[in-house]
Amino acid sequence: MGRGRGRGRGPKKGQEHGRGHLQEQEVHGSRPGPCSLNEILNFPDMVFTRLLEGEHGSERRARLQALVANGLCLHTQYSGKGTAETCLAHLRQALLDAGVLAESVPWYTASAFDSKDFACKVLQSHSPESRPRCIFGAMEECLSPEVRTELDRMCPAKSQSAVQRQHAYDAMNELLKNDLARAFPAQHTAACRMHPGKLHGCAVWPEPSSKGELCMFVAGQTCKDVSRRGSRQGFAGPNTRSYVVWLGMVRHRQPDMFLHEITCSSEAAERLEKDLGDLYDILTCACVSPHHLGVPVQRQRQYSVGVLRGKLVHLGSWEEFFQVMGSRCELTGAVFYAASAEHRCEVSQHMAKKQGWYHKPGQQPSLQEQLTPAEFRRFAEYQKVAGERGLGPGEFFCADVDQEVGFGDVSVLAPCLLSHGKIVHGREEFVATSLEHLLMMGENALPNVDCKYVCPFRDFAWETRMNSGAWKDVAGNAMHLQVLHAVMAYFLCSVARIPQELQLSSFRRGYTAEDVESQGLESELPEDASSGAAQSSQSAQAAVASQSPDSACQTNEAVAVEPQPRPAPAKKLRLA
Repeated sequence: MGRGRGRGRGPKKGQEHGRGHLQEQEVHGSRPGPCSLNEILNFPDMVFTRLLEGEHGSERRARLQALVANGLCLHTQYSGKGTAETCLAHLRQALLDAGVLAESVPWYTASAFDSKDFACKVLQSHSPESRPRCIFGAMEECLSPEVRTELDRMCPAKSQSAVQRQHAYDAMNELLKNDLARAFPAQHTAACRMHPGKLHGCAVWPEPSSKGELCMFVAGQTCKDVSRRGSRQGFAGPNTRSYVVWLGMVRHRQPDMFLHEITCSSEAAERLEKDLGDLYDILTCACVSPHHLGVPVQRQRQYSVGVLRGKLVHLGSWEEFFQVMGSRCELTGAVFYAASAEHRCEVSQHMAKKQGWYHKPGQQPSLQEQLTPAEFRRFAEYQKVAGERGLGPGEFFCADVDQEVGFGDVSVLAPCLLSHGKIVHGREEFVATSLEHLLMMGENALPNVDCKYVCPFRDFAWETRMNSGAWKDVAGNAMHLQVLHAVMAYFLCSVARIPQELQLSSFRRGYTAEDVESQGLESELPEDASSGAAQSSQSAQAAVASQSPDSACQTNEAVAVEPQPRPAPAKKLRLA
């Protein structure tokens, strides 16, 4: 069967230049990106320099201080190696150094969920600054036993058609949506990796550390079903069950903000808007890659940021995000091949031993001895293509020898499939070690590389460095750290609370001024609200943009949001 575009590839050919499209040259512009590995690893400093200095910097600073005046509480799902937890700790350190955040402000990760045992071990090994207070297994552990049994009964069989499986998952979604109280008991407990001695486990939803703190969910959804390189089952695939549970968690807890990441997929964006668009204002960018920010890694992913309607408002956009953060690459992927000679020799001998070659201590095996015959054949083909594309004898290129040349690109950027076993430095003929895979994803666990923002599980990564398969799996399926630095920091600076006096019934119900005007809803508003609703979009944004940090404490009370249909689609941005 020939390989078509499949699911998850975003707009079809001919539709790439639709609404919200940003040309490649507009993304990169003339601004240089990081010029050294150290600058890449110290990315938060560059992020906040761009956000808080220059034009609109003082406004963003005041907005950020107001938003997190009472603290920030993070909950992660599909947590993996804890990229979001690491990001939060790094951003806090950068804000403390810049004098933007007070030491006393609570800023922590409350809980993490992941079904993989190795991922949970990595989370447990985090330093105290980023380690979640509670680490649970699969997200279904937050459900009541009764509802979990019902989901088991409703789960479709592999033999059923895609339409039948889709209907089954839709029925699961409706079950959780219509009975949140029964599905997610308030006092529910689950087994916690951080507190194994507790007989009944830990509370899945503990009380917040401080009143009025900002609650954020971050989820890097499993993309195997929707990826063009995966099973291509879309939302009829088996991983839809965990997505349905995640939707229930969001609807039940109603966090102030959520950040959702998945492979580039218009289907996923449409589902997210359909499933949560009645509660959240969602901004989606169909393609964000580290190389758009000047980091020499090509890893396209789709990011969506939602804010709870009636409580928060977006003041930024993805277009502005790229205007502020977009940069050209000054480096190539060669910068990530930074392991010491001793570590590289150790890993190379381990790979050669699997192929039946044995070497004396300190002897470096050849590339052919480390690869299988098929992999070495592919590498020779990559070399040929590199020459045909004009890359000189001394110029770097990356080769993913797990893929045939027709599917793997010959590029000066590190490739996106970092879960693959063998990424080869095309000129030096080095095979990237698992810790170099982590480095490509933004986390430095190499003891010979110094930087300000250290990997919080560095010691554990070094001790288990020879468990290459597990490390490449958690690295290749994670969010990219530098991209998450930029996205999380920008939207924390571009979201504001709606002041109490502007929290009219139109906002609480999910309507905007345009809805009021077009649907004739003035009669449903209070007298004082009907006149103000016509100016709500402009007045709300103007008021929250100028909101001072002191006023934040007066507007942190949660507003009950009544779900309402939202006709406007999610705003999506597609990059070249």
